[in-house]
Amino acid sequence: EIMGVPFIKLFEFWGKYYAFDVNTDEIINISKKLYFYLGKLLKNHDGDINFDDEDTRREYESYNAYGYFSDIKVREIKHPSTDLIEGYLNRKINMMTLQVTQNCNLRCSYCVYSDFYNSGQRTHTGKRMAIETALKAVDFLAEHSLDSEFVSITFYGGEPLLEMNLVKKVVEYAEKVFKGKELRFSVTTNATKLDEEIVEYLVKKDFVLMISLDGPKEIHNTNRRFAADGKGSYDIIVSNLRKIKEKFPDYFRKISISMVIDPQNDFDEINSVFDKESVFSELNVHATVIDDIYSLEKVSYSEEYIAKREYHSFLAYLAELDRINIGEISPIAYEEISDMKSKSKMKGKVKKLSYTDAPGGPCIPGQTRLFVDVDGNLFPCERVSESSPAMIIGNLKEGFFYENARKILNIGALTADECKNCWAFRRCNLCARNADDGSKLSREKKLTYCSGVRERTLYELKREVLFYEAKCHKERNGYGKCSDLSV
Repeated sequence: EIMGVPFIKLFEFWGKYYAFDVNTDEIINISKKLYFYLGKLLKNHDGDINFDDEDTRREYESYNAYGYFSDIKVREIKHPSTDLIEGYLNRKINMMTLQVTQNCNLRCSYCVYSDFYNSGQRTHTGKRMAIETALKAVDFLAEHSLDSEFVSITFYGGEPLLEMNLVKKVVEYAEKVFKGKELRFSVTTNATKLDEEIVEYLVKKDFVLMISLDGPKEIHNTNRRFAADGKGSYDIIVSNLRKIKEKFPDYFRKISISMVIDPQNDFDEINSVFDKESVFSELNVHATVIDDIYSLEKVSYSEEYIAKREYHSFLAYLAELDRINIGEISPIAYEEISDMKSKSKMKGKVKKLSYTDAPGGPCIPGQTRLFVDVDGNLFPCERVSESSPAMIIGNLKEGFFYENARKILNIGALTADECKNCWAFRRCNLCARNADDGSKLSREKKLTYCSGVRERTLYELKREVLFYEAKCHKERNGYGKCSDLSV
């Protein structure tokens, strides 16, 4: 008989049976009989389930011998870095994002600065970062990155290229301050201000350049319009990119596109931008659905969008099987395959659950991408609300507010009982902004996202199985079992 209830999630996919083992963070392909035995056990928390089938018993015991089906659960929710956070923030900051302006020459309908859409987060203003604040931020980064192998400074807005003179002064000063240490610069821009002089400077300083683009002209211009006259920005972006490609072809190939998708639009139409305009087809694409965490209007998915998105994902897997030329695949859909390849490299490297642990999701606030607003206030990253006291982790004058940072790091403690028993514990992607109600970290608000996390996690587990099966087919020329014990 099984002693203890395994911490697992059972699911079926394509006629096969699987158990996601929470402790090892791995998916196991199991027999139908074991699947149903384990299902009974999960429902029967007060008693053990006896095996009356010797083959099923042996199957269970063989997996158990490899360390699967443990009943270990976390007893205390506490992030492993809780007691180390002062050290991380004092000496190991890797990246700083400077909000050089809150102004923008566009007015995008879903923008985090939108007066309507995201009024719970921030709004457009004419505020600019003073040169004194910017240089003080660079000094702050130098003082708090002594143990970092490299540092990165990102320029953020509004539209950061509106403050190009400030950007240049910061770069010049940072190169002096960080002499002898690897220093990287990056900027995310709407690309409308990319004239020849600015591009030559970005190339000279080897900036990582991320350009915002939301699809073909009809879709892009619906959301991304100029503030002055309401005209769309698509044509000028295409024109600017063509000039970069012509004059700086090597640099052009390193540019990335940040695509914000409205899932009410037709996915085929969104994807058509790569066919309609060849200048985009050579660039890396990072696509995300509109962020509605702080918005008044929540995102909804059309059935047509979901169906077509799934179809393009299927084609991406066929490309992985060499059944379709990769050049025919949607770059948006193929990004999923790239993610799976990255995850497969981590297989077997995840530590088992500890009695004291925390759900996935929170990063060390400020250590990975410290955000400095125009006034010199410090935030975990640029995606949180600047108007919420709960999100402030310090300022350039006083330094870090460590207690606030610890609370943000340990948002799992808000829902401790629920988290301890959640099979998606390791795969949770909720961070403090999911609990931010505008003034404090709220247990109630955080809980509203939990069912969505489990749905997303189950979807991703099935995608991992699909990727694994495709890999097996490619390696063995058939859908037999791979030599690996688990997915």
